[in-house]
Amino acid sequence: MQKSIWSVFALFVLGVFGCNHPTTEVNNRFNDIKLQKIYELQDRRETKRLIPFLKAKKAEHRIAAVLAFASIQDPDALEFVRVNLLTDTNPEVRKAAAYVIGQLRDSSNVGLLFMALENEIIPDSRKYILEALGKSADSNVMRYFNTFETAATQLRQGHVIGMYRSLFAGKIGKDYALRSIQYFEPQSSEETKFYAASILSRLPDQYTEAHLEALKKLYKRNSKGEIGRLLKKFSGEQTLIDTLPDVRWKDIEEATKKVEVSQYKIAELLSRFKIESEMDQGAVAELALDYRYQIVRTFASNAYFSSLQNDTAARQREEYITFVKSSITSRDMALQSNACIDIAKYPNETFLPLLKTFQDSLAMPRQLETFIDFEKAICKLESREYVKPVVPYNHPIDWKYVEKIPEDQHVKISTTKGDIIIQLAVNDAPGSVANFVKQVKSHYYDKKFFHRVVPNFVIQAGCVRGDGWGSLDWTQRSEFSNYLRYKTGAVGLASVGNDTEGVQFFITHNPTPFLDGRYTIFAQVVEGMNVVHTIEIGDRIQTITLIDSVQK
Repeated sequence: MQKSIWSVFALFVLGVFGCNHPTTEVNNRFNDIKLQKIYELQDRRETKRLIPFLKAKKAEHRIAAVLAFASIQDPDALEFVRVNLLTDTNPEVRKAAAYVIGQLRDSSNVGLLFMALENEIIPDSRKYILEALGKSADSNVMRYFNTFETAATQLRQGHVIGMYRSLFAGKIGKDYALRSIQYFEPQSSEETKFYAASILSRLPDQYTEAHLEALKKLYKRNSKGEIGRLLKKFSGEQTLIDTLPDVRWKDIEEATKKVEVSQYKIAELLSRFKIESEMDQGAVAELALDYRYQIVRTFASNAYFSSLQNDTAARQREEYITFVKSSITSRDMALQSNACIDIAKYPNETFLPLLKTFQDSLAMPRQLETFIDFEKAICKLESREYVKPVVPYNHPIDWKYVEKIPEDQHVKISTTKGDIIIQLAVNDAPGSVANFVKQVKSHYYDKKFFHRVVPNFVIQAGCVRGDGWGSLDWTQRSEFSNYLRYKTGAVGLASVGNDTEGVQFFITHNPTPFLDGRYTIFAQVVEGMNVVHTIEIGDRIQTITLIDSVQK
């Protein structure tokens, strides 16, 4: 009897303290080793090694493997992904395949997508096929969208989103305005109405001029909120005239002499200054090359080149040639890029040897954006087609770090205007989230400026230089392998194209669906949008900290 009691006790101890008892809780879905492997291959852009996972037994793994190609965007994977689109028994896998094919934005895939649409019976999957058709649009898609009719909510959404996506493929159906107006019927969802308004706001005048009375009435019925903002162009109201006083060179000169004046205030004055003489140009050029603050030099350079517009005669003067050469040899990324952009627009072979010499001196990948601008200018001067440079893989995901990040991790961004609370999306963008958290813990973002503020669009911060041209000595991969959308308060990573993301992040003021699938989303504002709307250029991040939950 005594022996049996001790046996039971031993089993109890083993059950509580033995090796099979879980000692840590699951933080996010990447505790699944196979899922982690799929994302690792995605991050390394290893198409061939990902292909076998498209046939994985577990649907979750097939979905992840298919979605990986939304980030990789490798046309060579199409022949394998099309099998998932047409034959997979799981509708979520088929939906993922449709999304991936849309990401390729290739009109040669239209036939495949129409075939899938004909076979698909699940409304949500059909919705994504319609969106993919818009991204891949050709004349056949235009004809189809012009005559599309359905009463199903999700298909109406798919149709209107497809029409919207086709605008960015340069395809516009002749009846897009009429179809968009019709989608303001009471039975339409708010999402459908939003995309319909987005289409109407972007259509060239020749597509809307026959419907101006209907559009004016539409605005009156929907004048509030985001839809009202999009339709305001049809309101008939006068545009508000800018009441800010004209800026004189004397105002800028006085501001530069006052220690207490913010560098961003001087930059703001430069953005409003109208250069009207060679004397003004010379003064601004001197500011661009010699002023002590980076942001002022950048804005002065912007002002100088903007003032030239289409003045080819001005570009023949010695003053212009001297300024361009000084900009290129300055080793200042912003000045170099601005000079290269101007040369690409107005080619002058005089600069070619200098461009080649200083392009070779750029530090990669930190100065990738400037390298690209050099390359575009050189290609223009040499009459070569520009080919985007391949960015070498240089910043692997730290999976041990990812595994420790809770799937509901919240972050507090303390600014000079108040606090903004965001929730990180580690399950959707593990590499981006891990990199952001590492920078937060190292206090990288402390005291950084909001260097870019575009009303009704974004606020942006995280630049090491404070003018938008700064980055660190690495780039990370784009992460589009999810269905995240740029709605109000989405937090994304700035980039100069796929796989060039770094430390600069932005927060959207309003829904901005034209950014979907082009810029990584890694978080969402959950509290403090009122603060986001008050941020001005030159405001600062005090500090960013990880918190357990939203603090009320």
